[in-house]
Amino acid sequence: TYLTFEVWITITLLYFLLTYSCSWLSGRLELRLRRA
Repeated sequence: TYLTFEVWITITLLYFLLTYSCSWLSGRLELRLRRA
């Protein structure tokens, strides 16, 4: 059970990082498009 818990934590962290970077990138792109 401990190993499964570790795997779930890793997956959750990776998913959070992916979504956060994606939203940050889209925000930057939106700012750049608005400025142009």
